[in-house]
Amino acid sequence: MTSKGDNMHGQTHLLKRGSRYYFRIRIPEDLRSFYKDQWELKESLRTSDKREAAYLCRLKAAAVADEFEQHRYQRDTAHGKISRRRVSKIDRAFLELFKNRWTWEVLANDDVRRRAGLDAEEFTELRAQANETQELLQRALGRGDVAVVGPALNGMLYLLGIELDVPEDDYKRLGYAFLQAATEANEFIRKRNAGEVIETERIVSQDRAYPLNPKASKRTGLLDLYDYWRTATQRPSKTEATYKASVTLFLDIIGDKPVNELRKADFVAFKDALVERKLHFKTVSNKLVQLKAILNYAVENDRLESNPASLVKVVAGGANP
Repeated sequence: MTSKGDNMHGQTHLLKRGSRYYFRIRIPEDLRSFYKDQWELKESLRTSDKREAAYLCRLKAAAVADEFEQHRYQRDTAHGKISRRRVSKIDRAFLELFKNRWTWEVLANDDVRRRAGLDAEEFTELRAQANETQELLQRALGRGDVAVVGPALNGMLYLLGIELDVPEDDYKRLGYAFLQAATEANEFIRKRNAGEVIETERIVSQDRAYPLNPKASKRTGLLDLYDYWRTATQRPSKTEATYKASVTLFLDIIGDKPVNELRKADFVAFKDALVERKLHFKTVSNKLVQLKAILNYAVENDRLESNPASLVKVVAGGANP
């Protein structure tokens, strides 16, 4: 899944200052209003022993991940921004789709990370974290301790828009199946770390995974996504006006299409139209950056499947892709 900061996705949040260890995590931008606009949380683990610090850090990371998801759920349900799917039956088909969704999210996100490239330090940290996580998961699987994956499970339920209304035994079945999926998915990451070719679509394809919570409706336009971006946090009025002007210009040139129908070609056409109007390449580039920021925020907050403008660039004095 797209949640950053989860220790099952390769980040330890462990910081050493002098001889003491600290837990540190970046607060997602959309949640900073809950934390008096702080950008990170940092807390002493009160130990200088690395193994103890790693254990305490995992516990703290799980608790904070759960806290973040609770804030998102409270905020979005209060504003009617998410639709919930009530699930009252946990059968074999549901479990298989649910496990597949987690596996696909883990591998697909790992694909993005590796395509971007890892330096030696990042790779060493990734490999160590995957090994530590596998040891933790296998030990939990042996005991049937589903609490280890509780925060990740809650995050996946949130991502999928699922509201469970099932007996306790069914919830335990889901938790245990999810623990199995987490263990298997992390083992795939370890195999990739060892240089094995693990192709995501050969392991599991999206069409065999539980569908994501519906993103933008057919009525949602780019201006709606701008409003969602604008209300997420307090920004200077000049910044808001600049971004809105870029949205308005796009609508004037391309038209007010539903955002789930926008394609890369629309943003290429927008960029080409501005170039033809003899706008300076920096002006064109800035307008694309602003549109991408609005769309990225929608993607990060489960309002849009992907950003169709992400690969569109403007080049000074040359051919523009």
